[in-house]
Amino acid sequence: MPEAITLARHIDAQSARERLARLGGANFEPAWVSLWAFGLGALHSEPAAWLLASQALARPLLLPHAALTERAEKLSDELTLDGGEAPSRAPLSRQWFWERMASPKRWPLTLNESPPTPLWLPCWLGYTAHRQRRLVVLSGLSGQALPQLKPLVLSELKRRAHEGRRQSKRFLEESGG
Repeated sequence: MPEAITLARHIDAQSARERLARLGGANFEPAWVSLWAFGLGALHSEPAAWLLASQALARPLLLPHAALTERAEKLSDELTLDGGEAPSRAPLSRQWFWERMASPKRWPLTLNESPPTPLWLPCWLGYTAHRQRRLVVLSGLSGQALPQLKPLVLSELKRRAHEGRRQSKRFLEESGG
């Protein structure tokens, strides 16, 4: 399997705070989400764009090729969220087919046959503290809201909370508390 690519964060904390405040996020934190990058391009050529996908996503994200070349030095100690396994090619090809039909200028790009590349996408997570809790996921590359990632982030946070409760219960039982 190829080494995971870690993309560089372009949106700093101050910009993220301002954008999340406009979207209703009072608290925020940086995070990294693991996804799989599938190349898009003409047959036997270098990818012109990438589809970022995982089995946990309903629709893939489209990323221009230039964004994948700007890599971060290393994954920082911020919150890391596992996006799950790579999706199979058949549903991804079908989704890309319908995306091309909706945007004729993308017709020449096809899903490359090369294996997917693991990737870490920088994000900012914004939370509200009101009666109804709300999560906003911002791209660390463009600062745009990424509603497609919200179910993935929520399920991973829920899994971590459940795992934490199970570990603390085990600790209490072992310590006699």
